[in-house]
Amino acid sequence: LKVMKLITESRIGDNVNRTLATFIFLSCVSLACPAQEYPLKPIRVVVPFPPAGTIDLVARTLSQGLSEAFRQPVTVENRVGANGNLGPEQVSKAPPDGYTLLVNGIPHAINATLYEGSLPFDTVKDFSPIILAAATPLVLVVTPSLQARNLAEIISLARAKPGDLNYGSAGNGTMQHLAMEILKLETGINVVHVPFKGSPPAMIALMSGTVSIMISDMPTAIPQIRAGKIRALATTAASEVVFAPGVTPFSALGFPRLDMRLWMGAFAPARTPPELIRRLNAEMAKTLADPQVRKRLASVSIEPLGGTPQEFDAYLKSEIERWGKVIREGGVRAD
Repeated sequence: LKVMKLITESRIGDNVNRTLATFIFLSCVSLACPAQEYPLKPIRVVVPFPPAGTIDLVARTLSQGLSEAFRQPVTVENRVGANGNLGPEQVSKAPPDGYTLLVNGIPHAINATLYEGSLPFDTVKDFSPIILAAATPLVLVVTPSLQARNLAEIISLARAKPGDLNYGSAGNGTMQHLAMEILKLETGINVVHVPFKGSPPAMIALMSGTVSIMISDMPTAIPQIRAGKIRALATTAASEVVFAPGVTPFSALGFPRLDMRLWMGAFAPARTPPELIRRLNAEMAKTLADPQVRKRLASVSIEPLGGTPQEFDAYLKSEIERWGKVIREGGVRAD
């Protein structure tokens, strides 16, 4: 403002100085207030997993809300590959201008240790957390032919026949895999891991009896539980959930380490201006607070969350530490 005062009062006499002062002023304004003009073009939201999955659903919900708020197209791009690492790699290298965002889930925390030393990006340093968007618990389900009606009976059966039972997961190093590894560590049972490329094929294998047990995400499992095609025996929720009435939490059965949830959140590239992060956080929070959005997500067993970027940053770091311990303790490998 002092520079502009000098310009208007003609205290800077020559044209060169006057032009330079004007340029400095306009540059300061553009740096100080990028959020006021943002966005001026379409925004791209990268999802590192296939369409129709839980993370993709949350990404599309947030994208629709941003598009309506900003009156700009917000497109979702599914960049699948490298066990969930291809999408984050792309976003980590994108300009920090708010036009390329990432919606990822708990694999963002798990892969920090699972691929330690080999990732082409830093899970923490190369991203600016925006918001912890949503979460859903997991559920222990079994094929109907398995002669076990509760968790205690599964444990007894596995101990009586070590290595005879197998369990499916969405892939090596996924939360479903690690949750079952925790159960194995806690109980000493020996069940064989059969990884699949995603939750849907693992669920098909469970329904057909190809695998006997699975710890599944709720959105994948609930329709099959309701149809009677699989049985639910325990949930990783802290308390009984409406999505699976009568299903006991693991913590109530003596396994507090299995109190966990599959979470989803939004990120921007590191060094994105804080004012843009705050604006994105505010608009995403509005979307997640919308009653119709909450109802729609609840119908597929997803709980909308929220909070500040700083809270999400602290949560992410705690999750990296938590799952790092599980991976090291269980000797879990990416291959």
